[in-house]
Amino acid sequence: MRKTSLIAPLIFLIACSAAWAQTASKTETAKPKFVNLVVNPSFEEKSPDQTENITSTAPLSGIKGWTSPNLGEPDIYGTTDKGNIYDGYGASWAFKAKNGKHVAGLNVHNTREYIQGSLSQPLTVGKKYHFWFYVHYHCSGANNIGIAFLPQKADLKTDGVLPLKPVAYQKEVTKYSEAKTWALVRDSFIAYEPYQYFIIGNFFKDADTQLEGLIEHYFAYIDDVAVVESRDQKTGMPAVADAQKEKEKWQQNVSTVKKITETPGISLNDVSADTPITLDNVLFKVGTDELLPESIDALDNIIAQMKRNANVKINIIGHTSSEGTKAFNQALSEQRAQAVKNTMVQRGVDATRVTAVGMGETKPLEKGDTEEVRIKNRRVEFEVIR
Repeated sequence: MRKTSLIAPLIFLIACSAAWAQTASKTETAKPKFVNLVVNPSFEEKSPDQTENITSTAPLSGIKGWTSPNLGEPDIYGTTDKGNIYDGYGASWAFKAKNGKHVAGLNVHNTREYIQGSLSQPLTVGKKYHFWFYVHYHCSGANNIGIAFLPQKADLKTDGVLPLKPVAYQKEVTKYSEAKTWALVRDSFIAYEPYQYFIIGNFFKDADTQLEGLIEHYFAYIDDVAVVESRDQKTGMPAVADAQKEKEKWQQNVSTVKKITETPGISLNDVSADTPITLDNVLFKVGTDELLPESIDALDNIIAQMKRNANVKINIIGHTSSEGTKAFNQALSEQRAQAVKNTMVQRGVDATRVTAVGMGETKPLEKGDTEEVRIKNRRVEFEVIR
């Protein structure tokens, strides 16, 4: 993954614009300075279903060429009669769109949302392209907004962090206090697949995202997205070894989307009250109730669904293998179930909607003394309380 310095990138665009303008001045039939392949790059064109003007907010689905790639619900924000982007919090941080009258908005911490755009044509394999887009944070600053390209449209029935590798992302934190600041994210890349879609959002875990500010409302606006073919196809082409590494990275994104599509996350609506479901990949440090970092990602799907379904209550059930004493295992199972509940509460779920119990070693999935059996019996389950 390439980390690029994304502050002071206007030099890149100014230099490109100057070079293209100089070329155009040599002949009256010169090509335009660039052709933006992004469909509806500033969110100005509405879909046929969106008949009214957007002055406050509307679902992203009301904008031509843009969708949500997962179960998140990003929005489009319009411009008020004062010329600022609509702010449901009372216009305390008034700002204008980077271009046009609309911007996209998405959550970038705790709850995750992404926006998915499309290109007017597939990229040519082996060619070099430039891309850029602008980010503005609301209330509290953050970083890590990036972009990932895909050859096919994603429709992922899951929540939480999308485990894709962005071609570039915003390394530096943009402070919320800089109310009029639009931070530019840009880079260039080689198309190793015929990409025609891309996803913008935070592809990093919460623990790896830098935050700034006291107001815990981590929200980002996106505007003015561009993907253009590079005029210099000889400069910056990677060596053979680097090319293979880059190709494998992109193939990993494609494989990840396929895996998520084929193994969708658990839906609370499909969980029976009398049939507990095992929370896969909720893991603990050996002999303790300390959750391993990867467990947070595994809980994201349930947490997001709990937030969307305010009436649902669940019961967390901890289990252990038969190693150790029965008293130790009973206490450990209770502590682990409580640790899962605490994590959900810390991430925004009302504590009254989650109970936690431990069953110790009393309800094994399988009997036996092999390590394979023990691993299956060490688990955390949940059931919906109806």
